[in-house]
Amino acid sequence: MKIVSWNCKTISPYNKEGFTEKKANYIEKYNADIYIIQECTNYDVERLKNLKKNCVWFGDDIDSKYGIGIFSDCFNIEILPEHNPEFRYVVPYKVFNEKYNFICFAIWTKDKNINNNKVEYTEQVWKAINFDKYKNYLTAPVIFVGDFNSNNYWDKEYTRKKVPSHNDIINKLKEYNIESVYHKYYNCKNGSEKELSKYNNRVVQ
Repeated sequence: MKIVSWNCKTISPYNKEGFTEKKANYIEKYNADIYIIQECTNYDVERLKNLKKNCVWFGDDIDSKYGIGIFSDCFNIEILPEHNPEFRYVVPYKVFNEKYNFICFAIWTKDKNINNNKVEYTEQVWKAINFDKYKNYLTAPVIFVGDFNSNNYWDKEYTRKKVPSHNDIINKLKEYNIESVYHKYYNCKNGSEKELSKYNNRVVQ
């Protein structure tokens, strides 16, 4: 099984935001079973529904029109009824077909709460993984995929602000035997990554 996650929003000097058809065609070369796309719009998903059999989108329009889109030809994708929109955005889905059945938390953390007040990105994930109605899912087959907007580089700042740190999240998930696939694959510790996973300026339109 292959899952591709991509925050598709562009930065200056590019002006084409969201998940355009050119971007969709570009990432098709990865031949993934599931594509999880952060910072796309509901309009993008509706416009590109012909590309994949199953497409879903979640966003709340509180501080922007952008949300998370998920596309797949071989998996059914259903948002779970226990979803709590207070955790922006840590969205639980049931993903299944004839062979597989698992929980996927699609993530694009926001720095505003549902009242549009400033919060730290890490607070969104921390609250979600400590939410009682999600705890059973953490012991099931589960994967967290997306843009956490956090890194242990900023942990001293999180500590200064007295909010959960990136490492706090990592350690909490380890209690459920949930670990980073990236760090397992490359056999490296969190914070000592050698393979780049973020490219600000190499954006295909």
